[in-house]
Amino acid sequence: MSKKSIKNLICCLVLMFCMGCSNLQDKPFSTIYYNQGNISRTDSERSMEKRIKTISATTSRVGNNLLHAQVKLQNVKSYSIPIRYKFSWIIDNGTIDDTSSTWKNDTISGGQTITLSDIATDSKTNDFKLELKPLK
Repeated sequence: MSKKSIKNLICCLVLMFCMGCSNLQDKPFSTIYYNQGNISRTDSERSMEKRIKTISATTSRVGNNLLHAQVKLQNVKSYSIPIRYKFSWIIDNGTIDDTSSTWKNDTISGGQTITLSDIATDSKTNDFKLELKPLK
C-alpha cells in the first residue's frame, strides 16, 4: 500500500469513529425539572418514561451555600438500563448554567432505585434540571 492509501484509510477510520460518537450530542430523552420544590418531567421518547420512574427530587445547601441536588430514579423493568445524565443549574435571574456539569454514565439494574446527585458551582443557583438519555 502506498503512503497516500494509508493516509486515506486512516482518515476514513477516524471519520467513521467520530460518526459513531455522534449519539453523545443527541437531545435528551427525558428532562426532569426542579423549580421551587415542584418536580416536572418531559419525555421525548415514551419508552424512557415506561422504563425509568422519577421517585423524588430534593435540594439542600452545602459548603459555601451551594445547591446540592439529588434525584431518585427507579428502573421498573427487570433488565439493566445504561444511562447518561447531566445536571444543569438555574440561576436566580433565570439563566441556565449547563457548562459547569458534565455528562456522566451510570447503569440502573433491573428493579433498582438509584440517587443521582451533583453540586452547583454558583451560590445563586436555586433550581436545576436533569437530562437523561440511554447510553448506546
